[in-house]
Amino acid sequence: MSKKPTLTELKKQLRKKSQNELVEEIAHLYKKFANVKEFYQASFFNDDSAVLEKYKKIVRDEYIPSGRRQFPSMRASVARKAISD
Repeated sequence: MSKKPTLTELKKQLRKKSQNELVEEIAHLYKKFANVKEFYQASFFNDDSAVLEKYKKIVRDEYIPSGRRQFPSMRASVARKAISD
């Protein structure tokens, strides 16, 4: 079984890349992973209110019935995941 690289090892590999290669790597991550996209939208483009509202809605929907549902799901695991995301 191969060991997982540490953060220090990752940094060493990233330092070997040119600025253009790093930009392309980040662009690739931005396209591929929704969490990365949300992070950069919130940190670089001051669009944190849209991201925050998305997760607030997830928590709200778990505990406050909406639409036809009479009883909320109240799944703490779903709310906890939204908060940690």
